[in-house]
Amino acid sequence: TKGLYNGEMTKLKLAVGKVHVPHGQGIFTSFQTIRFITGPGSWTMADFKYSGQWMKGMMYGSGTLNAADFVYEGSLKNNIMHGSGKLKYNNGTGYYGDWVNGKKQGQGVRLFQNYYYDGGWLNDRKNGEGKVHFAENFELPICEYGGLSAIEFSATWNNDSINGPGQLIYLQNRRQL
Repeated sequence: TKGLYNGEMTKLKLAVGKVHVPHGQGIFTSFQTIRFITGPGSWTMADFKYSGQWMKGMMYGSGTLNAADFVYEGSLKNNIMHGSGKLKYNNGTGYYGDWVNGKKQGQGVRLFQNYYYDGGWLNDRKNGEGKVHFAENFELPICEYGGLSAIEFSATWNNDSINGPGQLIYLQNRRQL
């Protein structure tokens, strides 16, 4: 792996002998694409910088991960987001809340371009009670002559879909014909 690490280390005994790995506080800057093994799966990331806690060579604990298109600040476990954290993409969207094994799970806020969702999550999908808050002047078209200025929509969600009745709060727009 090509990169630069500056920080605390420990020795690990492997089949090939003892090797030094990051352990404790440290900063790692990658200069190439790295494949991370996370137990049941793996993922890759190119040119990034991680500053935070390490355990036996893995990002583990509190830290900041800077990549080309996002910044993550929060808790990690075995190189993936786990616990509480903030993920912000360069385009202004993101997620602030609970993570389990790299997926949105628990309570959190997901920011989109014209609205945000605040509520329950399960396996990266809206689940449980939640509200969609629309940007000011966001209009839901209802016909060619008018629409509704949506403010907020509350519902129960299951697997990213509305599960049952919901409540829409809006302002009526009036247009002249």
